[in-house]
Amino acid sequence: MSDSKQTDKVPDNRGFFGEYGGRFVPPQLESVLKEVEDAYLAARNDPKFWEEYRELLKNYVGRPSPL
Repeated sequence: MSDSKQTDKVPDNRGFFGEYGGRFVPPQLESVLKEVEDAYLAARNDPKFWEEYRELLKNYVGRPSPL
């Protein structure tokens, strides 16, 4: 397997896999997707976020829904 094929399995800093591959979303959604990415990047290192996340997993996820 050539090196280019190996690196195609990991996205670059723009989210592309190789010269032609990558994520595609309609142009209208690019700004929204960027907002989601920015929020994730901010939250992933926030201890308060992870505390709330673990609390939700422990006390909410998997319980029967009111429906």
